[in-house]
Amino acid sequence: MWLTNNCFCDGAGYLTQRYLLGLSEICNDIRLKQLMGSQGATLPPHVLIFPLPIQGHVNSMLKLAELLCLSGLDITFIVSEFGHRRLIKHTTVVSRFERYPGFRFQYISDGLPDDHPRAGERVMDILPATKNITGPLFKKMIVEKNLFASDTRRPITCIVADGVLSFCGDFAEEKGILLIYFRTVSACSFWACFRMPELIEAGEIPVKGVNFLSRLLLSQTV
Repeated sequence: MWLTNNCFCDGAGYLTQRYLLGLSEICNDIRLKQLMGSQGATLPPHVLIFPLPIQGHVNSMLKLAELLCLSGLDITFIVSEFGHRRLIKHTTVVSRFERYPGFRFQYISDGLPDDHPRAGERVMDILPATKNITGPLFKKMIVEKNLFASDTRRPITCIVADGVLSFCGDFAEEKGILLIYFRTVSACSFWACFRMPELIEAGEIPVKGVNFLSRLLLSQTV
């Protein structure tokens, strides 16, 4: 399942409500209740949220986490150690989420050394580091922590992962856990990327010079 950040804008409250209800129903699947027994059946669904460890992605996912907390779900939010230090220093994240007893941060390395700037022209270093280092650490951590289960929390019943974290999909499929990919870009940006193969097939991209671009723009109905 794919979801974009636009579903959580102020103008899309209906979509937000429908999505939250749907997620709650899926996570409350009867098979999970049977596996957990009578005590587990009384516990709320447990959602793991894992953004790409870049500030803009984290901000969008925190908004999603808060909406799910308001729906009564337990949330484990994966954040890099570096990113968590920045959140503590520059935001009110602690006071913002302390009102939600079901919310937990879980820390993980983003695969980069502490002195790496993680900004500017080197910000994209986060992608190979996350794939090669964070991915294996994530899988190991989840297994060792028994899917973050406890006396008061179910094992993870759903993973909401950043759309670029493909290793989350591999793990979810292996463990039989519901996976939802969340794209933190706007819906229009996501749709443009999604339709790229058709634009290439139609010969509209790559753009062949300024004159071609002008003809393309002028051909569109205003």
